[in-house]
Amino acid sequence: MTELQKNFLNYTQVSVLADDILKNVEFDALRIVFNQLSHFCQQLQLCCLLRESDQAGGKIGDLDSYYEIEGGETKSEVFQNLAEFQFSCVMFNAVLENACSEQGARMSAMDSSSRNAGDMLDRLTLTYNSSLSLSLSHTHTERERERDAVNRSIVFGTNRTI
Repeated sequence: MTELQKNFLNYTQVSVLADDILKNVEFDALRIVFNQLSHFCQQLQLCCLLRESDQAGGKIGDLDSYYEIEGGETKSEVFQNLAEFQFSCVMFNAVLENACSEQGARMSAMDSSSRNAGDMLDRLTLTYNSSLSLSLSHTHTERERERDAVNRSIVFGTNRTI
């Protein structure tokens, strides 16, 4: 099972799993629970009831009047094959919906983190610019003080260096 989860599942792999479930698991009812992507940031959890154990043979109804069964299969075998095919198709749909849902969740998370990174970058730029501005104004103020001190020393005739 872990090998299948690492790579994208195809219909053949899912049908093998479905066949394994139908042959080796006793059940009262078959239900598949999966996520369905409704919007890129919203998922729905769905539960599909496929069939109950007493429905495994199926009801034939007026099948005799419309169709002739060829190949030596009985009507119950035909319904059994259709039920197995339906189960594998619904399982494959669930796998695809889950994969789509996962990609939507990843896309939403990446969008959200990109927006957060942009906001963080804006805040850091603002902090850096204000720190730089404060540092430059402090340096400018010190240079003006030094210049005033030099001007005062020249005016008052002292040759002190500051």
